[in-house]
Amino acid sequence: ISLTSDYEYELGNTGYQAFLRGEYTWQSEKNTSVDASPSTAIGAYGVLNLRAGFISPDETYKLTFAVKNATDVDYPSFVFGSTFSALDGVTRSQYLADPRTYSVTLAVKF
Repeated sequence: ISLTSDYEYELGNTGYQAFLRGEYTWQSEKNTSVDASPSTAIGAYGVLNLRAGFISPDETYKLTFAVKNATDVDYPSFVFGSTFSALDGVTRSQYLADPRTYSVTLAVKF
């Protein structure tokens, strides 16, 4: 499930536009293996991304401040099992999703 909200407004009589954007994505429990092994199950999680910024009157410049994974949810994006005899059976490996990340972007049209 994904929800997105955008809001734009003019900053006084300057001609500059300000904007806010929120994106929320909910992922229910899933399994990343073909055989649906319990060791490769990933629990449900939600991720919130936020953006705010300014647009120049002639839309030549756009400055955006963003936060991905704003609540810093720790979740695996992929889990897989492998046989490793030194650990006496099956071990599980996983790729973790990115933690909270900040960015600033300046876009210029010419």
